[in-house]
Amino acid sequence: MCKAHRLRAIHNTLFDERRAEPELLSLLLLLLLLLLLLLLLLLLLLLLLLLLLLLLLLLLLLLLLLLLLLLGLGIGSA
Repeated sequence: MCKAHRLRAIHNTLFDERRAEPELLSLLLLLLLLLLLLLLLLLLLLLLLLLLLLLLLLLLLLLLLLLLLLLGLGIGSA
């Protein structure tokens, strides 16, 4: 009876380890997916920042053009 209990305990621990392994694998896969999602989000944020910078540059260029136009009109009328 005692030997059977020991065998049963060994059997249970073996099956528990086998069951824990796919759990670990799934956790690792989930972590990898989360990391990939974070990287994608960071890339999207970087792209958005670049677009914002481009828009700011375009606005600055437009402002400079307007200033040059106003200066040109000022010189032309004087």
